[in-house]
Parts: sequence; structure tokens; C-alpha cells
Amino acid sequence: MDLYDFTALVGGGKEKIVKYLQDSLILRRELYCQLCQRDYTMVKNKVSIVGYMLRCPGCHRKRQLQTGTFLEGSRLQVDKFVGLLFLCAHEAPIKMVLSMTGVSSGTAIQWYQYFRDICSWKLVNSPTMLGGPGKIVQIDESVMVRAKYHRGHQLRAKQCWVFGIYNLGSMIQTQKRGTWSSLSNAMRRCCFPSSSVSSL
Repeated sequence: MDLYDFTALVGGGKEKIVKYLQDSLILRRELYCQLCQRDYTMVKNKVSIVGYMLRCPGCHRKRQLQTGTFLEGSRLQVDKFVGLLFLCAHEAPIKMVLSMTGVSSGTAIQWYQYFRDICSWKLVNSPTMLGGPGKIVQIDESVMVRAKYHRGHQLRAKQCWVFGIYNLGSMIQTQKRGTWSSLSNAMRRCCFPSSSVSSL
């Protein structure tokens, strides 16, 4: 989404923002009432921060659009949420976020952390394959130990090998042992077979 798309989205009002978030599976679009055996319908609601709720046409039970989603329990207005999401995706600094959205620094920092956590979870659970025919993939590995009280080498400390792969997108994997077999297995999981590998 570029700036023009974002401006058109936010300028379209809450209804357009809610539809966008439903299309993106961030807000619920439908819900089924087990009691009445009927689908909930979306109705306007001034109390909800989203401006809409789901209501069963039979028993008139109401449910929030945020129920069971990433936004459940949030008190942030949807237009501010979309603004934070857009600015985070474009790596805007926190100072800019504060002036453009009007949220507090604590709110902006917390939402940025939520977005980072989701991106990290997605990368871990569905790793991206890098490289391909005629593409060079750069690799590097390093061992990390925690130095206690800034004293010398930690020979008995647990070692953590970090293995990095870069090719117009990056991936970092941690390895328990820095053996060639563990590193080559990681390369097989992350790189296409026809990639050229260059070590830094």
C-alpha cells in the first residue's frame, strides 16, 4: 500500500477501513450463533470503537468484530491502528508516528513491538526460500556467548551459533552446534538448490 492508497482508505471513513480490515482477516466478517442456528449480521454501534458489531438476528446477542482476532481487547481506534500499521510498514521513526497519529509514545512503541512479533512469528513458521538460478546468496555464521561482568572468554558458557543468509531479503537462524552438517542443513532449508553461495 502506498501513500495514495492509504489516504484513499482513511479518507473513505470507518466503513471503508472496517471492510479493508475484514478483507485482510484482521477483523471478523462473520460469526455463527449456535443457539439460534443463524449467522450474525453486521450492524452499526456507537459504543464499539470499530463503529460496528455483529448481532444475531434471532436472539439479538452481540459480539465485537475484534472477537478472536489480533485486535481483541484493544481500545485503539481503527483509523489510528491502520495509521500505525502503515507507518510501521514504511519504517517511520516513532517521533513521526507521534506527530502523525496523535497516539502516546507508549502506545506507538507497544504496537510497533506487536507488529514485529507477528512478522517474526510469520518468518519462523513459514521461512522464505532465497536465491535461485543465477542469484548469489551470501552466508555468514558467528558464535555468540554472554560475557558475564565483562570478563574474558566464556569457555564454559553455552554457545549459540547464528547463521545468516542474505539475498534481497534476509533470514537468521540459530544453531545449537556450529558443525558443517547443521549449517548445510540450514542452507538446504532456506536456499534454492541452484543458488550460488558466497561466504562473507
